[in-house]
Amino acid sequence: MKSIHRSLTHIKKERMPFDVRSLENHFINDYLRFYGINDQEVTYSHGYVSFHDENHFVQWFQPTSIKGTVLLVHGYFDHAAALSKTINYLLKQNYAVLTYDLQGHGLSTGNRAHINQFKEYVVFLEYLLTIMDDRIQKPLHVVAHSTGCAIVASYMMTNSCPFQKVIFISPLVRSYRWHVSKVGFYLLFPFIKEMKRMFKGNSSNTKYLQFVKEDPLQPQKLPLSWLKALIQWNNQVDTFQSVSHPLLIVQGKKDKTVDWRYNLKVLKEKFPHCHIQMIRKGKHQLLNEQEKIQKDVHEIIERYLLS
Repeated sequence: MKSIHRSLTHIKKERMPFDVRSLENHFINDYLRFYGINDQEVTYSHGYVSFHDENHFVQWFQPTSIKGTVLLVHGYFDHAAALSKTINYLLKQNYAVLTYDLQGHGLSTGNRAHINQFKEYVVFLEYLLTIMDDRIQKPLHVVAHSTGCAIVASYMMTNSCPFQKVIFISPLVRSYRWHVSKVGFYLLFPFIKEMKRMFKGNSSNTKYLQFVKEDPLQPQKLPLSWLKALIQWNNQVDTFQSVSHPLLIVQGKKDKTVDWRYNLKVLKEKFPHCHIQMIRKGKHQLLNEQEKIQKDVHEIIERYLLS
């Protein structure tokens, strides 16, 4: 574990150009091996994209035969490699995968898990899609989880949609016990700026839950600035225009991380052509659930991409 910490710390300090390169860099080898990401028969590109004084760690996986590209956007506290099983699954289905660590997450720079406003997430996504447009093998799809869904939804409600298929997994609009969280924020924010992170049982996969606690790239603190940004974003959502583009929402009925009943109501208003697939025993981390649930979710994703 100590060697992994040292390797990942070294990667964070490097500034690699975003270009195709071999996996001779043993730090990247450590990273891929530690998170179980497939590097066999795949052209792998990695590096940093600088934007607004921050450096976002970007990865691009291209199998030998490509039938399209999936942009994979992770959720809050997570990072791209935390979705390694989904990366591997998409590669096996012959999709190229473009993914990145959000600002303040994973191997990207920025104060850990901090953001001033959600727009900062969105403008980087706009920039990344612009610089990658002529490199991506079309069609381009997007699979987003939790906060990643809020980012993609904001992008779609303020830009023309470049995605053929859009899939939201456990989307965030507001968090579980929202009113309690807001009251707590207004009481605490004048006095403290961050709280110790509470690792929740957001998956029925016990091995995953243990791994998250040991993951060196998982933040240990919750900055209240992020909750402030989420409250502000919720106040803005009503001002966004609805979008006619269809999308698929996959939501677990046992999710106690987001207020999914409220969130689905809002998303149905903003995306009237959405289709909702409920997972009866699924919790928030549907992409890291127990094997049977995860398999079902991956197959739902594949069917929708092919439809």
